[in-house]
Amino acid sequence: MAGVERTLNVADPQVLLHFPGDAAGFDYHHRLLLHKLGGGRWICLTPDLELEVQDLSARRHIVLGRAAPFPAHIAAACYIFDELSKNELERQRKLARTQGSILDDEAPIDVSAQAWVVSDPSSSRFGQVLPVELHDDIVNLGSHGVVEWEQEVEYLRELAVDEIEKFKSDRQGTTGDLRVIGDHRDSQGHRYIGFKEAMTLFKQTDFQDCPFTGPRAVKEYLNSILAGPGDIPTYHLSWVRSSGVASGSAIVHEQHRSLCEVLRLGISKDQLDITNLSSFENAVRRLITLEIAVSRNPNSPDFSGLEVVVESPISSQGAAHVSAMSSWVTERLKERANIAKQQRLYREEVGKKAPKKQDDDDSDGPRRWRKKKNNKGGKPSAGGDVPPAANSSFDFLPGVGCWPLHWVLSFVSAWLRRLLKAEGVMVIASHCRVVQFVTLLWKQVVWNHSGRFGQPKR
Repeated sequence: MAGVERTLNVADPQVLLHFPGDAAGFDYHHRLLLHKLGGGRWICLTPDLELEVQDLSARRHIVLGRAAPFPAHIAAACYIFDELSKNELERQRKLARTQGSILDDEAPIDVSAQAWVVSDPSSSRFGQVLPVELHDDIVNLGSHGVVEWEQEVEYLRELAVDEIEKFKSDRQGTTGDLRVIGDHRDSQGHRYIGFKEAMTLFKQTDFQDCPFTGPRAVKEYLNSILAGPGDIPTYHLSWVRSSGVASGSAIVHEQHRSLCEVLRLGISKDQLDITNLSSFENAVRRLITLEIAVSRNPNSPDFSGLEVVVESPISSQGAAHVSAMSSWVTERLKERANIAKQQRLYREEVGKKAPKKQDDDDSDGPRRWRKKKNNKGGKPSAGGDVPPAANSSFDFLPGVGCWPLHWVLSFVSAWLRRLLKAEGVMVIASHCRVVQFVTLLWKQVVWNHSGRFGQPKR
């Protein structure tokens, strides 16, 4: 058998067994040790691709290196392997493990049928079994491989037949691109996936370069739709009916309906993971803005202050958003405002408790006016204390200090003139009772204070 000058480039141990007097003249045979049974016993692979058990402790042998040259003095007498494909090597390893489980008195392993399956979720052939006629074209990488299938390169994985369905369900939503959820088709071969099925495949990923401030809104918005109406078109109709907005308005047709249709096409037809797309994050935030504005006033939607919903890291005034620093500044200002408030309350409370100063001659009771002092040192008049002289046209109560009444009547007069100028004469009649009540109240106060109206106590 034609040989090569170097050993196999594989991880398994390799030896040369001594067969003296071989009929073909090959005194040394190449063996690949695939499975150890115990002691010096191994399950070996021969150059004829047959498995056998050899006890190396009882056989003369020479240990070889990996991809190393054979000993020069016996190279011509060696019966060695031809090139061995990785696919064949993997098959022989599995057979060796199966035989080893039998010879080691262990429970036989469950050997199931193996198949090569397309493992790339982004491929239209994901989960399909590779035809047998293409097995020889596989570039074998152990349990993984690559093959050209109808002019397309497919990534493969060797699996047990009974594990293929579980593998497909586990890998269905995982792709190399986080923005897509795969290639799903209906019974007619058209691209389509239902809203409920797509929701199970969405895997929201956190990005450091998200262009929006605040929490992400897409996944939460779609979860609410799924828990409510169940699909996006039904949700739009339900919102129009329940919100009170005019069904023929532009906010319904040109904005809310159009944005909902964008969401539906992006999920069902384009099969995008819209939870990881900034464009759909902007669309959903716009929908939220419309719904909040309509909830404020269905007839005339109020958008005041709602620019924060779609706020980017740079505000509409051109300033950068620094939420952490803004929160810190707000807390410090709140603390300072609280301290100032408590200081003000303290001053007011202390002012209420301060004792009031009284004149020395008020021992008999409080007076309505102070005693008039004589700067020349004279004595007060014989009649005792006298009230201050009246200096107003409204001071028509003799013997009573009526300066507060002057203020009240001046205020009432200005009030009536303003009403007459602004609202007309007829409106003043509705306020006459108020004026009458104020005048009577003042008379009652004066009466109670002086003993009888218009005359002070003696």
